[in-house]
Amino acid sequence: MDFMTPYGWFVTAVCFSAALVIFGLVLYIKSTVFPVSRSLRILPLKPIGWMTGAVVLFLLNISVLTEAPSLSNVQRVLLTLVLQTGVLLLILPVFGPAGKTRKHTRVLFIGEDPFSAGHFFHENTRDELFSFVEDADEAFFSRQKDAFDRVVIDHTIPSNKKVELTNLALKYDKDIFIIPELYDLGVHQAKTGYAGDFMVFTIKPFQMTTLQKILKRGMDLLLSASLLLITSPVLAVLTILIPLTSKGPAFYKQERLGMNERPFSIYKFRSMVVDAEKHSGPVLARDKDPRITPVGAVLRAARLDELPQLFNVLKGDMSLIGPRPERDYFVKQFKKENEEYRYRFKVKPGITGLAQVYGKYTTSPLNKLRFDLTYVRKYSILLDIKVLLLTIKVIFQRDQARGVEVTDAKMKRIDKKQAIH
Repeated sequence: MDFMTPYGWFVTAVCFSAALVIFGLVLYIKSTVFPVSRSLRILPLKPIGWMTGAVVLFLLNISVLTEAPSLSNVQRVLLTLVLQTGVLLLILPVFGPAGKTRKHTRVLFIGEDPFSAGHFFHENTRDELFSFVEDADEAFFSRQKDAFDRVVIDHTIPSNKKVELTNLALKYDKDIFIIPELYDLGVHQAKTGYAGDFMVFTIKPFQMTTLQKILKRGMDLLLSASLLLITSPVLAVLTILIPLTSKGPAFYKQERLGMNERPFSIYKFRSMVVDAEKHSGPVLARDKDPRITPVGAVLRAARLDELPQLFNVLKGDMSLIGPRPERDYFVKQFKKENEEYRYRFKVKPGITGLAQVYGKYTTSPLNKLRFDLTYVRKYSILLDIKVLLLTIKVIFQRDQARGVEVTDAKMKRIDKKQAIH
């Protein structure tokens, strides 16, 4: 490597590390975002990752030994260990998840609502329904203990019954999934403390600290300005394209409720016909909505209609990450149904959030509220970064932008299983 500078060993290390990360990310994205690729499913991704890592580590060692003559032996050893550790840390998360295979799990779903069960299995296609029942007792678990692997307890089950079912599942060594009530989300992050000889749970209010608000605002300003600069060509094209393909302006402005239920005007690219709610009044968008224009359907699928909201972020009305802002008309309805809905207004609304990366466009308001309250309760900068990265993945998953549909066949299968027991 005489053609390289005295720091050629460092350049080599960086290049090989970058190549490894890019290769790993391609495999990871293709195996998770595009799972339909059968050829990639059969690739031994984990062995490929370790073999690639071994080659990189070998070349890094050679680079250090040949291109760093001015370093002492101790310095070379320390530098080699640092480089090796860095590469290994990159290999494990990149190739680990992509190389894993998940077996089908037989599930006993206990609940009072067949639609809830149908929705659960629609979203968890690797889970196999063993049975849907409204109740189960000791005799049922004893008789069927080898027939299922996991128990899912729906939120429709009363609290005292949940305790009984949880104890039975633990007794028979079954994995347990509990779909939480909204009250459970408040207790979830409770800290254990002591008051005299009493052990107590300490539950903090749904709010962010001053430092968290400052860090979040700084990240919003930096990233929103950068994204506006990067996407400016797309913004310019859509500003011209939308009025050319359907009657009306390119941009759409609508009043939403922000932090502390303060009204503000949200900006979006218009994806529906003009005066879409003139005759129907305020209604939520649904799957295959006839009001959506052909270009609007593409915008919604790619989430490009949300781009103008970056201006809302700069203004301070919104954040990049947070609960989606809703209209006052729907907020009043949701608050009547769930008193806890008001807690989601303790933070600024966001362009994307937990409900957007883990749910569907028309996920039920109750399930969205679970995600929103979890975000408010568990907020951290690291959680924001995670949601941003997951949002990139979601953009490539068209199903995330469509409504949830539980097929008749799925419901019939659940009803049939229910009849068996």
